[in-house]
Amino acid sequence: MKRSALALLMLVLCLTPLHAEDTVELKNAGELNANLERIARSLESLQSDQRILMTLRRVELAERRLAPLRSRLNSAESDVRNTQTEIEQLKSYATQLEKEMEEAVRKGADPATIPNSDQLEQIKNMILLAEDRLAEAERRVIEAEDDLTKRRRQIDILDEQLETLFEGLDTGR
Repeated sequence: MKRSALALLMLVLCLTPLHAEDTVELKNAGELNANLERIARSLESLQSDQRILMTLRRVELAERRLAPLRSRLNSAESDVRNTQTEIEQLKSYATQLEKEMEEAVRKGADPATIPNSDQLEQIKNMILLAEDRLAEAERRVIEAEDDLTKRRRQIDILDEQLETLFEGLDTGR
């Protein structure tokens, strides 16, 4: 990189026509060469700084994209918890109805005529629907976790690139 910048500068200077009054004396040639090398180093440093800034911007953008993913994950996890609670409550109520029905049968009631039997069937159907919603919410949690993991990996890669660029600065300057 250093040689290419220096070569580019020297090419520009060689292609620039010199007039008699512009010629540099031999004693100034060493100073000119040192100045050219200093300019080349400055160009290299500028390019390196620009790469660092671009990578920092990419990290910042990737980190901003994490917030909606976290929100999606939180929402899915909340749905899982709420659905689990709903299922537990429905199962508890179904168990209570079954006990009431068993008690009515023990007292001599006909199982087909017990009013709670229809309600128990509805609750069992509600449990099945809630279990389907739970499975869907758990799937959304897994997808959100996978998306977050992928995004974090991208940020880790960018962080490694930044470290490499900073190490290059430490050794190059």
